[in-house]
Amino acid sequence: MEIVQRKEALERGMDRYYTGKPCSRGHFDYRTVSRGCLECAREDDRKRYKSDPDKRNQWKANNPDKVKIHRKKADAKRYMEDPRKIIDKNKKWYMTNIEKSKSHSRKYRGLPQPTRSEPKTCERCNKPESSKLNGKVKSLCLDHCHETGKFRGWLCSKCNTGIGLLGDTLSDLCEAVDYLKRFEDENV
Repeated sequence: MEIVQRKEALERGMDRYYTGKPCSRGHFDYRTVSRGCLECAREDDRKRYKSDPDKRNQWKANNPDKVKIHRKKADAKRYMEDPRKIIDKNKKWYMTNIEKSKSHSRKYRGLPQPTRSEPKTCERCNKPESSKLNGKVKSLCLDHCHETGKFRGWLCSKCNTGIGLLGDTLSDLCEAVDYLKRFEDENV
């Protein structure tokens, strides 16, 4: 670290400088040309932050981007300290908030919110879901119209995949049925 005095830092256009000497509170930290010791400034900010919750909430409301960045950094730091703890905490939250999590996931992926709750069986074949993911039976698929974005119903993975591969429209499905009928008529 280069040792610089405040006057020299101002002349050189520096925002921060290091004197190599403790501040009046005993901190050995960088100093800013405007506020002095960085650690003192942090302490003052923390005191002010804790003493006035209204001001804190107002600042959070006015600076959502800074809050988001700070949260990401804090979360990353906590994760690096004990990743298993964070993973377990997230799993516990998910297990107690499954519907909320699914709703958020649907919104994030651009899917519509369902107009009725998820049944136990597929609304096309009336069979329960049998596909598994990580050893657990998956939940039914939310089927929606890709043109209008409207919710249609709940399908098992097989029915959802089949309809999707056939074009996801009534006309495409009718063409597939016509094809099967032609084959059946020729072999009768």
